[in-house]
Amino acid sequence: MLRTMLLAGAAAALAFHPVVAASRSALSLHTEAAGPVAPADLAALVADYTIPYQSFTLANGLRVIVMTDRSAPLVYTSIMYDVGSADEPEGRSGFAHLFEHLMFNGSENVPGDYFAPLRNAGVVGINGTTSYDYTKYHETVPTGSLDRVLFMEGDRMGHLLGALTQATLDEQRGVVQNEKREKDNLPGSIGEYMLRAALYPKGHPYGHAPVGSMKDLNAASIEDVRRWFRDHYGPNNATMILAGDIDLATAKAKVDRYFGDIPRGRDAPPPTATPPVLAAAIDRTLTAPVTETTILRVWPGPGIGSADGAALSAAAELMTGIDGAPLEEALVERDKLFSWIVARNDQTRGGAEFSIRGGVREGVDPQVAGRALDTLIAEFLRRPPAADALRRYKSAFIIPTIRINEGMEARADLLLRAAVFRGSAGAYKQELEQALNLTPGDVAAAARKWLTRPGYRMVMTPGPRMTPPGDEIAGAGSAATAAAAAAVPPVGRQAEPRSGARGALPAIGEPGKLHFPDIQHAVLKNGIPVVYVPSQSLPFTQLILAFPAGRVDAAVDKPEAFDWMFSLLNQGAAGHDRHWFDQQRELTGVDVGGGADDDGVHSALFAGGPTASFGRVLDTAMMMLTQPDFPVDRIEDRRQQNLAALAAVPTSAQMLANTALARALAPGSSAARLAAIPTPERIKSITRADLQAAFQRWVRPQGARIFVVSNAPLSTLLPQMNATLGRWTGADAPAGKPVPRVLPTASASPHIVLIDMPEAVQASVTGGQLLSIPYGDETLMARVANTPLAGEFLSRINMNLREDKHWSYGAVGAFENDPLISSYAVETEIQPDKVGAGIAEIRRDVQEILSTRPITQPEFAAAVENRLRKRVGMYRTSSEMLLGAKLLSDKGWPDDFHTRYDERLKALTLAGANAELRKLLDPAKWVWVVTGNAKVIRPQLDMLGLPVEVVTPAQVVAGT
Repeated sequence: MLRTMLLAGAAAALAFHPVVAASRSALSLHTEAAGPVAPADLAALVADYTIPYQSFTLANGLRVIVMTDRSAPLVYTSIMYDVGSADEPEGRSGFAHLFEHLMFNGSENVPGDYFAPLRNAGVVGINGTTSYDYTKYHETVPTGSLDRVLFMEGDRMGHLLGALTQATLDEQRGVVQNEKREKDNLPGSIGEYMLRAALYPKGHPYGHAPVGSMKDLNAASIEDVRRWFRDHYGPNNATMILAGDIDLATAKAKVDRYFGDIPRGRDAPPPTATPPVLAAAIDRTLTAPVTETTILRVWPGPGIGSADGAALSAAAELMTGIDGAPLEEALVERDKLFSWIVARNDQTRGGAEFSIRGGVREGVDPQVAGRALDTLIAEFLRRPPAADALRRYKSAFIIPTIRINEGMEARADLLLRAAVFRGSAGAYKQELEQALNLTPGDVAAAARKWLTRPGYRMVMTPGPRMTPPGDEIAGAGSAATAAAAAAVPPVGRQAEPRSGARGALPAIGEPGKLHFPDIQHAVLKNGIPVVYVPSQSLPFTQLILAFPAGRVDAAVDKPEAFDWMFSLLNQGAAGHDRHWFDQQRELTGVDVGGGADDDGVHSALFAGGPTASFGRVLDTAMMMLTQPDFPVDRIEDRRQQNLAALAAVPTSAQMLANTALARALAPGSSAARLAAIPTPERIKSITRADLQAAFQRWVRPQGARIFVVSNAPLSTLLPQMNATLGRWTGADAPAGKPVPRVLPTASASPHIVLIDMPEAVQASVTGGQLLSIPYGDETLMARVANTPLAGEFLSRINMNLREDKHWSYGAVGAFENDPLISSYAVETEIQPDKVGAGIAEIRRDVQEILSTRPITQPEFAAAVENRLRKRVGMYRTSSEMLLGAKLLSDKGWPDDFHTRYDERLKALTLAGANAELRKLLDPAKWVWVVTGNAKVIRPQLDMLGLPVEVVTPAQVVAGT
């Protein structure tokens, strides 16, 4: 996140604005030279996709799924409780989400913060999630730490209430309200609130968002929260999965030990929820601090598992997603009424919302655009979709779904969701099978049944921010006092719960070993080096062809041309237009594309697909590398997308802060230049000739590197690569010479830039300093030293602002060392009335760790221990392996660098960590960027003793 914040800037964000694919329908566009596009055998893919599992149920009703995967010494634990915002009674919105937070604040036998014992256990991943239908908690830890996780999960399931206090409730109420402010600060956030209030009748389970209202959160009492736990958190209302380095017998013994004595809770069946039936269409016009008018159409639909639901999901993609989608082609490409349009079918347990949302193109009357949209929807409903289009939807859905579920946690979650929402873990393939078996008639029938009913129609236009009902009071919490809280006796299912009743927290076992595959090297006939990583997880092959140039090397007046060139490589080549590329991806899973970065480390062509289709992957890549077309229509589309994104910059706090911070940290440098926001005139000036010139200068085999990960051996892949990429000679034009990098030497003098955004309901704060760290430096000592300061959840700065003060949803700091800039920065979003005090707290925490409160031995040991144990979770998927191998090449590190991580980590010392922070950090040199309402924030900044520059978004955009 901080790399994007410090380097990419608004200009790069504009440059990477996604290209919206438009389409025609036929595959007749491809030439004979390319050969036929053979569709993947989807039935075989679905049949072969298996996730072995076993299951059992405890006497108290806890359902347990076990998925054994010995690929790494890790175990993933996830518990899904059948309780979400749909269970909240009127006046108690936000309860499920608030309680999710309370579950991380200690239980009777594990007092204190839930994260602390797991940090030392080497937790790889940990979080909680609240939705309409469920609340889910999960952890991934080394195998030797599993007993500790299960003890802790069991304790908060059966022994929470004795540890729940008014102080904890008030603390987490403040945290949740700041999380809500962050969400509400998004320009169009009012749309979700108004949709629910209008679409659902009073009292409907899905009639309010899980985040709740400020009014209801303020009203939550300690007894309300305790009742919520007693009603919903029994073992009979939960389903658990244990996945990874564990078998059924071990799972049974451990789960029975840590959960078997927890008594059943109240039976709490899911609330009855059916799709609402509207008597007539509901029309709403909203205003928000947006720069583009948005039109929305929503229809209620059937829930998860229904045949109609699967058909409607297909209909959404057939309308706007796949190549040839009629709404996309007609409204965006042909008639230019919308700048983008997307259909979705978002399903819950008891219903769905089928939505079509689009941005009205500048200068178009929204009423004209809305009528055209409704006409196209009616046309879609009149006839079944083409068999070819449905076939491509199936492939485009099934292949990526299998691909993205490569990881252990993803497969486990498939089983868990199937068990909870489809009645059995064995139904994990049901969604794939439903898609596979769809017919055009199925899609047409479901679409006509549901999308001809009255729905919700909204137009959101630029204007004043609207406040949702119940959020008029944005207070931080209730006024309950500690004395009042102390008067409320603890209540639980067990009489007089007492700490330590379940014994000591289990010890942690020995850490496992990090595994990184043995890297192999080769050189193609034309001299391109190849780095190969074997992977046996899935029959897919991925390839990165990296080039030694970035936006910094492009023409100073047109750096966007470099981005456009790479991103348009798959929009037309060798006489094939974008439809051919899109349809090939949809039918076969062969995906190719390009992307550029600022500094020339990650500019690359990306290609991949099923290993059986690797020949087609290479043939397609060669067309892009040797015969790019850079179609004029796609250049114009990209131009319009960039102009639209540019118009939205004044409402984007993140983009404005990126630019302002880069200017303050690195004035006059290449990094600051690339972070500058382009002018409309610059975007309009880019031509096809600019893209062709950039291609001829930089896309050539000289200096390129290839990285491959595959289940096939290098000996099989290398002849195929030599027959294609190995014959590539590049353009005849002279190679480009890298532009000298202007590296920053000094930051601006310490000061605060306050970007005035009067409509903001939350403020953002970023502070940091310029550093001088070589790009090849691992920065291991610095990152370990930063762990107790701002590098993790339990860090001093985060715990201070989030847990102690509950002024913020969270704060994070990090060291970054990129080729163009190295820096340290802390960022947070914070209550507008606490900005000045928040900055003062950050400065104090930094100054104290450098002087009066240096890193302690326990803090240092915890930081080292956590990294030592959790590193077994690195490089498990093929994508992680591929990027891990590329990192070695980028940084100039040896092949065994990853496997020698432990010895480097163990060599660090407490004295060295404190010395590293003192050497690198000096809060007196920091510059700060704040976004928010200057009327509220400016008076708070005088206490900080720094010059304050108040600027408008327009001034940031203009660079003045």
